[in-house]
Amino acid sequence: MTMRYDHRHHATLDADGPVTINGIRLADYGLFTTGDAWSVGEAKPTLTYTDVPGLSGGIDQTTTDATGAAYVGRRDVTINVATVGDPIEIDEAKQRIGALAGRIVSVGGISPHGEYRGRMTVGAWTDTPAAGRTGSSATTLTVNADPYCYGRPVTLPVTQGLNRLLIQGNAMTPPQWTLTIPSGTGTTDATVTDQTDMGRSIVCRVTLPTATMSLTLDAATREARLNGTLQAIRLDSDWWPLRPGVNTITSSHAGRLSYTPRWLT
Repeated sequence: MTMRYDHRHHATLDADGPVTINGIRLADYGLFTTGDAWSVGEAKPTLTYTDVPGLSGGIDQTTTDATGAAYVGRRDVTINVATVGDPIEIDEAKQRIGALAGRIVSVGGISPHGEYRGRMTVGAWTDTPAAGRTGSSATTLTVNADPYCYGRPVTLPVTQGLNRLLIQGNAMTPPQWTLTIPSGTGTTDATVTDQTDMGRSIVCRVTLPTATMSLTLDAATREARLNGTLQAIRLDSDWWPLRPGVNTITSSHAGRLSYTPRWLT
C-alpha cells in the first residue's frame, strides 16, 4: 500500500479569517478570500520500482530516510482572493500582493501545526466593474511549498554527556547544536553523537579560545561556526536529522538544541 501525505483540505474563510502571508493578514493586503478559500495539494512520495522478470511488483528501490519513509515532493497551496474598491484602491491591493510574486513566503492560518513555506505565484486577475466607481478583482495565489508544515521553533537545553530529547512533529528535522566552548590552551574535539540510530557523530576540532565562545553546528546549512567564524568538521562526520519522538544523544559540551518541528498532514 502507498501512503500519501495529505490529499486535499478545503475551507471557506471570511475577510477577517486567520490566513496570513508572511505573518500579515490578507485584510491588511486589501484582500479577502472567496469561494473555496484555500486548498492544500497532495505531497506525493518519490517512489522507484524496478521491474524484474518473475517477480510481481518489481523491486522497491525507493530512497528513504532513517525512519523508512520515502522522501516527499513539493505541494501547491492555493488561496482564492479578491479585492473591492475604487480603481486606485484595487490597484494598491494588487501592488501589495504583487510585490511577493516569485518570492519565498510563509502561509499561516491554514494548518493548526504552523505555516507552509514556498515561492508564490500571483495568477491572472479577473476584473469586474460595477456601478459608480466601485468594482472588484479576483485572482488565485499559488505557493509551491515544501511538503511540511513548519511549527514554532523549539530550543532545548543540552548537558554534557547523555541527553534524551523529545522532538515534536511527525517528520524528521535538521538540528542546530550550540555548544559552549570554555577558554583554555591547545585544542578540543566538540562532538555530538546520535545514540538513537547508528551512532553517527558530528566532530569539530577547535582551538581553545582565550574566552568562552559558542560553537554552532547547523545541520540545515551544514556549517560549523565558532563565534561566527567558519570551522572545518572531521571528514567522517554526518549531519544527521532528528527523528520525531525521543532522541538519545551524547554531547562533549553543554549547550542547547534548536529545531523547527515538521508536520506532514
